Amino acid sequence: MASASSHDVDEDAKPDVSLNDGHALDAPSNAAPAAPQPAAKSKLDAPARRAKAEELYQKCLEYPPDTLFFQRDLSNMEVAADMSELAHLLQELVDRLLLKLMILDNDPCWKYRSREDAQVLRSLTSDERLLYHHIDQEQNKGVWSKTLRSKTTLTLPQVNKALKALEARKLVKAILSVKHPSRKMYLLMDVVPSDDFGGGGWQNDSGELDHGLVNQVSEVIMTWMKADTCVEVAADGSDYTGNRAAAIARKKAHVQQTQDIEDFPTRPAFTPPFRPTGKMLIPRELASYPTATSLAKRVNDTGFINNKTLTAEDMNQLLEIMVCDGRLEKVSGNYRASLAALSTDYSGGFIDAPCGNCPVFDQCVEDGQVSARICVYFREWLQTESARAYD
Repeated sequence: MASASSHDVDEDAKPDVSLNDGHALDAPSNAAPAAPQPAAKSKLDAPARRAKAEELYQKCLEYPPDTLFFQRDLSNMEVAADMSELAHLLQELVDRLLLKLMILDNDPCWKYRSREDAQVLRSLTSDERLLYHHIDQEQNKGVWSKTLRSKTTLTLPQVNKALKALEARKLVKAILSVKHPSRKMYLLMDVVPSDDFGGGGWQNDSGELDHGLVNQVSEVIMTWMKADTCVEVAADGSDYTGNRAAAIARKKAHVQQTQDIEDFPTRPAFTPPFRPTGKMLIPRELASYPTATSLAKRVNDTGFINNKTLTAEDMNQLLEIMVCDGRLEKVSGNYRASLAALSTDYSGGFIDAPCGNCPVFDQCVEDGQVSARICVYFREWLQTESARAYD
């Protein structure tokens, strides 16, 4: 059996290789590359070999379902006496479909199946198992029915019959590709199709960008971001702590108390506008801000998008667009609301006078070279002649 040099681990270490990094090889012998075979006849009789294989399988079940086991990992479980015996035990489990043989970086590895899944596969016909293998090999890329025919040399009626049986058992599913609308592609039932099929989470069934969905989700994201990453305070900053109850009580007491007309405060001539509510937003200092993963989970948990689940990659695409639009900003790889500058559409009356925009205002003195008496800007503003005209 080939060694697994790419994934040597300590005896107590757990394998953590992703399932998507490998591809399956557990099809019938006429359809898959040759798996590592035992070098010699096993010294164990059938009952003993079966008992040890069961012990090895039970140890594999202690790990997460998608764990890939390399030869060193299985050897460290100390079930087999030597590598030759380990090869026989692995072959026993592969034959019973309890282990799936795979290849990662040219090294063999194994992934276990549940007993229920193995029982379902054992009940398949040879044609059905052959097609299941080729569909499993393609993972989220899918495989065209015509390609299945060329790989298996089965006739069209045989392929159609086997595919219908697999669909009836809910082992595979047929979907249409945006790139090839006329082709029916097959994937395993629990496999999420790649973006090539539907163009990602932001495209509709026709393969076009769903502008309504993008706008709807972006508005929801902005509402959440402002609430989570900003705090709304009074224009003068007096309510920064957010103790609204105390502020309301003070305001109510002030309004209800008896006052003489002389005691009423003078209304200011000009109040700078902040927001339509009379308040402004300031950044909230947080240890961490929302991420694409957390926002995707929050959107999916709300359930307001029907028949679609957004991935972290889908959400990251939307957030990057919102960053480019100036609605969000990145903070150490996370995101928060971007606060726009306050509006300058409103101004006091002084800005309309020439002095408010005069480039030499700091040099203007009485009887100097620059003064209000001889100011040409006043002449233009008042449509009169300056005093210098009469000098």
